[in-house]
Amino acid sequence: MNIQEYISTGILEAYILDDLSQTENVEVEKLANEYPEIRDEIARIEETLQIIAEKTKESIPEALKAQILDSTIGPVGLQGDVEKNLGKTSILTQVEPVTSPTKWRYLVAASISLATLASIAAVVFYINWKEVEQERDDLIAQNQRLADNIQQVDRDLKHLSNDYNIINKKNFQKIALEGLEISPESLAFIYWNRSTQKVYLNVNSLPIPDRDLQYQLWGIIDGKPVDAGIFEVNLSGLQRMKDIAGASAFAVTLEPKGGSKSPTMDQMYIIGNV
Repeated sequence: MNIQEYISTGILEAYILDDLSQTENVEVEKLANEYPEIRDEIARIEETLQIIAEKTKESIPEALKAQILDSTIGPVGLQGDVEKNLGKTSILTQVEPVTSPTKWRYLVAASISLATLASIAAVVFYINWKEVEQERDDLIAQNQRLADNIQQVDRDLKHLSNDYNIINKKNFQKIALEGLEISPESLAFIYWNRSTQKVYLNVNSLPIPDRDLQYQLWGIIDGKPVDAGIFEVNLSGLQRMKDIAGASAFAVTLEPKGGSKSPTMDQMYIIGNV
């Protein structure tokens, strides 16, 4: 059993405030007998409530105490509720009580209004604590999202800087790939370095393919298509393709996902001569 997780559920506070069913009370008392950590936590909670009651004793106006008693307990129910609380087989009467039964009876009988106020204070404190905890978690999540966004912006800037350098280098030739009859509005650009054979593709406009299809770039060398790699249409900026040497043209076809060994000629979307 995870003792700390059980304690953190708030069931011990509910036990002290007599807000559990008889079955739940029996379970708490059984576990307290079995686990010293639970027994100590019950004693700590009771001690905390006593301190709250004692510290608020002189600061609560008598008229407010009477009003709370009248609205929450009533003159008729007071004795019965007190007897009910005192009659419960409290875990404090079974194992090393921090507060004796006699002292409990004195506190309840003499300061029932303070006990009620202490209970209210405990509940309010618990609610406020939960709200603060949620606000803390929200702030941490917000900071994490901000950090992720900053990192993404930094990556985008580096990518754009690299693209800019490639586009503006004189040793990179820009080749426009224009749409054919199957897709006349399609357009893309190749940036090719003849010396290093590096190829970059910038997609301007291509129809979004089905999930099981993917576009593939080809370099036309001595009249034969050479695979230059598959690519995505929804990526911004330049995409690094396979190196190509001695191409006279570049073309793009739509192939089964993962690419083909040879192009599907009736699915050629764009082409451009070097």
